[in-house]
Amino acid sequence: MTVHGARIEGWGPTISVLNEFYRPFMRYILRNMQMVIALTKGEREYLLHSFKLPPERVKVISNGIEIDKFASNKGAAEKFVEKYHLKNDSFKVLYVGRFVPQKNPDKLISAMKHLRGKNVEAILIGEDSQS
Repeated sequence: MTVHGARIEGWGPTISVLNEFYRPFMRYILRNMQMVIALTKGEREYLLHSFKLPPERVKVISNGIEIDKFASNKGAAEKFVEKYHLKNDSFKVLYVGRFVPQKNPDKLISAMKHLRGKNVEAILIGEDSQS
């Protein structure tokens, strides 16, 4: 089973009721899996701690992209660089995801501060959790 976020976020009576039913149900399901795949180390730690799963049955396999499957389109890349006023010769770091705490886009932004003057640009694409 691959887990894509096992948390119910928020507070208040509705969330409390949801968690009261959700957590035992989720614990039962997860404990009966031969293997649980978490997408991040943080998600793995949450699963181990919150659902008391055996560490040997929770593995991290991050989402990834097989770059070889995508054809290079130099014209489209040049248009993108021009449209968003990027440098032609910079190294690009791409983030695609929701702008929510569990995805940690703020860590990428903090890391970029340490790369000032290194010819590196970050491109962040996504939406907030309210969308």
